Amino acid sequence: MVVKSAIIAGALATISAVPVAVPAFTGTPVELAIGPFEAKFQQHMRVDFGVRGECLARDCTLMELGIGDGFRLTF
Repeated sequence: MVVKSAIIAGALATISAVPVAVPAFTGTPVELAIGPFEAKFQQHMRVDFGVRGECLARDCTLMELGIGDGFRLTF
């Protein structure tokens, strides 16, 4: 049980570090949405915060991570 908790904690720490690290090193924009709230990270440490309007009309995903135009990870 402790190992499972450590794996989950490590995965969450990695996912939370990706939006800050990827744009700074590669210039690829990253989007992170948790429920109706979203943040878009771009190169030169520009961060845009917002609220997804479609979440007000229907259910949202728990967490969504998008890197560039091609990769999207949804929980």
